[in-house]
Amino acid sequence: MAIFYISSSLILFLLSLYVYGNRRETVNIIVAFMFFSMGFIPIKFLLLSSYPEFSILRIWIFYFPFLLLFALLYPFENEILSRIKYMKLYIFVPYILYFFSYFSVKIISPLLKEKLLIFSLITPFVDKILSLLYLLILTVLNLLYILFSVYIMNWKYKKCTNAVLKRQLFLLMTGTKFLAFVFVIDIFSAIVPELSKIFTSERIGVLYMLVVSLNAFFLILSMAKHRFLNVELKKRGVIYYIFKFVFVLIYAFFAYLILNRANSLLSDYLSLLLFVIILLLYLLYNSKVDAIISYFFFKEDIKYENILNEFFTELFRVPNFSIMKNLIIEKLPETINADKIDIIIYDYKGDDFLKAKYFSSEVVPYTIRRKFYWADWFFPIVWDNVFYGFLVVGEKRSGTKFNLLELKTISSVAGQIGVVIHNFEVKNELYEKKVLEKEFSLAKKIQFSLLPERDIKHDDWEIYWRYRPAITIGGDYTDVFIDEEKGYTFFLIADVSGKGVNGALYMSMIRTYLHAVFKYFDIEETFAGLNDYIRKNLPKNIFVTMAVFLYNSKKNKLFYFPFGHNYPILYRSKEEKIEFLEKDGIGLGLVDNMIFLNKVEHYIIDDIQKDDFIFLYTDGVTEAMNINKDFYGEERLLSLLERYKKETPEKIINKVNADLYDFKGSAKQSDDIAMLIFKRK
Repeated sequence: MAIFYISSSLILFLLSLYVYGNRRETVNIIVAFMFFSMGFIPIKFLLLSSYPEFSILRIWIFYFPFLLLFALLYPFENEILSRIKYMKLYIFVPYILYFFSYFSVKIISPLLKEKLLIFSLITPFVDKILSLLYLLILTVLNLLYILFSVYIMNWKYKKCTNAVLKRQLFLLMTGTKFLAFVFVIDIFSAIVPELSKIFTSERIGVLYMLVVSLNAFFLILSMAKHRFLNVELKKRGVIYYIFKFVFVLIYAFFAYLILNRANSLLSDYLSLLLFVIILLLYLLYNSKVDAIISYFFFKEDIKYENILNEFFTELFRVPNFSIMKNLIIEKLPETINADKIDIIIYDYKGDDFLKAKYFSSEVVPYTIRRKFYWADWFFPIVWDNVFYGFLVVGEKRSGTKFNLLELKTISSVAGQIGVVIHNFEVKNELYEKKVLEKEFSLAKKIQFSLLPERDIKHDDWEIYWRYRPAITIGGDYTDVFIDEEKGYTFFLIADVSGKGVNGALYMSMIRTYLHAVFKYFDIEETFAGLNDYIRKNLPKNIFVTMAVFLYNSKKNKLFYFPFGHNYPILYRSKEEKIEFLEKDGIGLGLVDNMIFLNKVEHYIIDDIQKDDFIFLYTDGVTEAMNINKDFYGEERLLSLLERYKKETPEKIINKVNADLYDFKGSAKQSDDIAMLIFKRK
């Protein structure tokens, strides 16, 4: 059995060194330490049988804190935990305290034994109690680490939407659960005498060896099949030989069990014959293992027959673009041995993409390159000199590069896709979509023409705004009116309860109304009229929230009128204080004018100093969500403005916009976003 113990440890040590050598992120280093410490398990059982003094080899238990650390960090870090400083160090504190106390007692005990006679008499009793106590603490500690690790990984598995990451977590969880099961058996067999008869030390050692090998197998499988840790895999490389060694070890282990049993039941001649049969079977087994590894993990060739016979046959039968896209995404990667494939329809009128059969990612427009960051190649989808879009292809599964013949083959696939899309156009399926997109594009131009000029000139204020609808057009609205005769400037931001075409239509009606009347009426009359207009002319479920600021340049005063909108943010440069203006109001279009006028209030912001600013925004900012359905939130917005409060309005809004992108990641924008900032010169 010694050879199997040594082999199991060797596999883990080699794997940990290989992962550490290919480190790209902190998690790679953590995994390397996890499996390095696990490699001591078989060695511990091998040496303890002959050398009890090697109990120090319990060092493998350091696997558990690294496991918990991995569970917390991979594949995404919980937002609450990420805010706790030195979280990584806290995980190791219980172990540090445990070993510090353990070795302190070991050092102090002999000294007390020499000095005090009474202590030497009770030492055996004290040692026994302390040994049991330390064993209990270590057991409970490790069980807690395992429990929390499995719980967190299971939670992330359910939370994760990425199929590849889910497979990685499933394999790692499965290996961890097997190890935890054996660990619990080991603990209880030491406590319960009946169990120790069934699970002897030798049998537990064998179980540990098996789960160690199984964890190694799952780690290799996850790296080779599901690109765990982004470790590069090469045919006939380290992973290939480790994987093959695992298969050989499994065969040798079962052969050993069979021969060991046969020696006690069969004669020497029959045992020898059985050995020869097992050896011959190994030759067949070895060839099959080589074929399995090459097939599943290191495939090199494109299946040309499948492209011609199966894929193209299915492709020309699809009834619409949606089904065709699903077919390409699901089946084409396996056929052409690519990691990932997608298709994009791109409305481009030039002939740049008609000149070549394929392009690298550097050539395509930045907007496409940013969306398909994983892509290596873009194959133009062209038919009859009409460019439709790109067949987007990721890297080759084997880690090697596509050769010239393979690139030409994929290019011909893109050409056939062009034929199918052309057929769809003939049936008006894509034609209607393009007409609709053009109409949306025109609506977008009209809507943006109703927004303020980008460069607003003002004697007293630096002004900057940004508007980004959730789809092509939307229902948020921001504006700046300047009445030079009266010395008035109106700053406002609004959110119409509606998105898309309806929201944009209502927004344009409200904007037209305000521009028509704001010079002729005072502000309360203006918004009372708007409230009545919304109630009478728009659908019953439509209302508008708004934040309005009136600046009187002659008095250097700012008047704030809240109409149920998100709280504006005020920065006072003199006190270097930034805060929400927490004033409530009622939205427009919710109640009749009698109730509305009783609710309308205004607040005066006087003594305006240089660099004071007001930041207005819609709920598309604070309610932006990431893939975990977490909100961006008011606290994060206020913290960001605090950090960049001394920058120009343009830079402040750009910083907020960039932080929103970082926060939401790959999640779609769920609501319209509008921001307006005006800063005192």
